[in-house]
Amino acid sequence: MAAGEHRMRAALIANLRVSPVESAILLLGLAVLIFLVVRLLSGGAASADAATTPPIAVVPTDAAPAATALSRRAPRPMTAQTLLRDPFKLEWLRPGAAPSADDDGKKLPQEQLVLQFTLTGDDGQSDVAVISGVVVERGSVLGGYVVEEIGRRYAVLRGPRDTIQLNME
Repeated sequence: MAAGEHRMRAALIANLRVSPVESAILLLGLAVLIFLVVRLLSGGAASADAATTPPIAVVPTDAAPAATALSRRAPRPMTAQTLLRDPFKLEWLRPGAAPSADDDGKKLPQEQLVLQFTLTGDDGQSDVAVISGVVVERGSVLGGYVVEEIGRRYAVLRGPRDTIQLNME
């Protein structure tokens, strides 16, 4: 017997003498593991429960097909125009390129007017703001208010009876 095998056998016997309960648990776990591996490799039969379980029946309903629901959420395919577009151009800020201010004069409550974005220039004439999702410039009409002034982080709107200042939060 080689010296390495003799040392290993001596170490195993010493461990069995020191902790016999832990060694028994380890051996039992090892036996269960060997049993499961042998059963898996031998192609053991499936359990009786799995063989007797009936298949689940799918009943059609009047609900919209899943394909229709998924197609509504699917992203639009990229076109050559999308790929060639300059992402740093601010074409969407041109009045008329995005949803524009209304001209029907319906007055909106002040609570519905939210200043979301301002872009100001040095000349004071090309200032643009986004108020409640609508791109406006000086002189635009939005919810019965006329945009009087657009500044850094604020916009002044004049209505028929009052003037309000919207500030960015």
